Amino acid sequence: MRGDLLGAKWNGWIWRVDIPYLDEEEGEDVTISKLEGAEVGGLEVVYGPGCSILTLDYTYNNLKHITADDEDAKSNPGPTAFDITPWRGNYRFAQKVVIGGYNLNGQGETKPPKHRKATKFVIDGVECSITSQSDTRIEGVVPAVKSPAHVEDLVDVVVHFNDGTKSVLPDSWLWADPGDAIN
Repeated sequence: MRGDLLGAKWNGWIWRVDIPYLDEEEGEDVTISKLEGAEVGGLEVVYGPGCSILTLDYTYNNLKHITADDEDAKSNPGPTAFDITPWRGNYRFAQKVVIGGYNLNGQGETKPPKHRKATKFVIDGVECSITSQSDTRIEGVVPAVKSPAHVEDLVDVVVHFNDGTKSVLPDSWLWADPGDAIN
């Protein structure tokens, strides 16, 4: 869903506007579709980790959680990282993040011969620590960095696993520079 827009109709559906964002998709048409299982009673739509969508119905005080059903990810025995939330952070301070995905510890539908465990994730050459993990999410900490290599540019996030596999989130993290406003 990267680069796409979500829209909601009051007491209706969530609509996805699929906007081609990869170089190889250039020239493709924008498509609009209804998200399956995404009938909402309210209007608020919020994106969450692991390609999840939250809808808030203020009329009846309801919260609905919709998760991705990615057949390709489920059939792949390797780990599949979907996203990192938040996707940007001030490089001067440590930042807690959540990497959402599927089959991250090998407990999904296609179990590897050995239990898999994420050992680290690396952002722009900076090694980050993992604090907890499950099959669909990895929680970790991006450390403070004196001077990252690429400030204000999107960089890759690479998750490394103990079985030698890795999952890459291309152009998914932004080192933000708040300037002297925080000094």
